Amino acid sequence: MVVYYLLLIRWWSLRTLKTDVIFKSRWIEFRRATLISKNGYEIEWDYVSRGDIKVVTVICKLKGFFADKYYADKYLFITQYRPSVNKLVFEFPAGLIDDSESVEQAALRELKEETGYVGIVKKVHPFVVKSAGLSDECTAIVEVEIDNINDIGKTKLEEAEDIYPVWLTIDQLKSYMNDLTGIVSADVYYYFMRE
Repeated sequence: MVVYYLLLIRWWSLRTLKTDVIFKSRWIEFRRATLISKNGYEIEWDYVSRGDIKVVTVICKLKGFFADKYYADKYLFITQYRPSVNKLVFEFPAGLIDDSESVEQAALRELKEETGYVGIVKKVHPFVVKSAGLSDECTAIVEVEIDNINDIGKTKLEEAEDIYPVWLTIDQLKSYMNDLTGIVSADVYYYFMRE
C-alpha cells in the first residue's frame, strides 16, 4: 500500500523541465526551475543552490572528567552575526565540506576552525534538507564529544566570520533564549527545544 501511495504522489507531482542559473557567486547560485504543474501548467520556481557542495553541522557535548566534575550536560554553541537576518544568531558550529574530505573530517575541521576545540566523532547522521522551499542545501549532522573544556586551541576564522563559542546546559540555553537580542537557528531549536 505504501509503494502504491508513493507512486501515486510521484504521478501527480510537479515535473522539472529545465533549470537555469540566473546568478552565480563563489558559494551559491540563484536558479530558476521551469516546471509542469499537476494540472499541466508551466510554472517557475526560484531557489538558491549550493551546487554539489554539502554542509556539516556539529553538535558537541562535553564528556569526561570536566563534564562530570564541573560542567555536567553542557553543549557547545556558537554565536555569530548573520547579515541575511541582520541579527546575532545562536547556532551549532557548521561549514562546507571540502571535496577531499569525509563528513567526519569536515566536522572536526569546522569545530577546530570555529571554536578552537578538538573532538571525537561519536555519531554521523544522514544528510537532511534545511529549507527545501528556498534552497537545495543539505547538511549532515555529526555528534562530537570533547574531553577537556580547558584544552582550547586557536581558531582559524575567515575575515567574514566573527564567531564566539559558548558552553551551556539546555536549561541555560532556554533561559538565554528569553533574554537573547538575536535569534536561534532552527536546528538548535528543534534539537533541544522541541519538548
